[in-house]
Amino acid sequence: MLPKDYSVEEKLKKMPAHISILSLLMSSKAHRNALMEVLNSVNIPKETTSETLASTIGRIVEANKISFHDDELPAEGDGHKKVLHITVKCCDKIMTRVLIDGGSGCNISPFTTMRDLDVNMEKIKGKSYES
Repeated sequence: MLPKDYSVEEKLKKMPAHISILSLLMSSKAHRNALMEVLNSVNIPKETTSETLASTIGRIVEANKISFHDDELPAEGDGHKKVLHITVKCCDKIMTRVLIDGGSGCNISPFTTMRDLDVNMEKIKGKSYES
């Protein structure tokens, strides 16, 4: 039973929407192991400079971001309340009407999306948060 003064909204405000790669690696052994596996499998020339490596990683990270220019905003500016849906490719499937909410502290996926991606529903578990 949750306390009477428990607020889901306040709880969500305290949840980070983003985490640095370093923080993630420091807090998760599974993520560290996954990164080490990838790093061990990638080969680069011995003469690669640290600047070249940093630039390459930066391009990879940047290529996986969605960004918009100010002239693409609605007339209300960046404070608008309109939703943004995009089309993405995930697990070799095209998913339409994917909701983008950069300000959200939690990510919610509809059951139909999970089903369309062939997610094993037996592995999906509910989670309750206690303060």
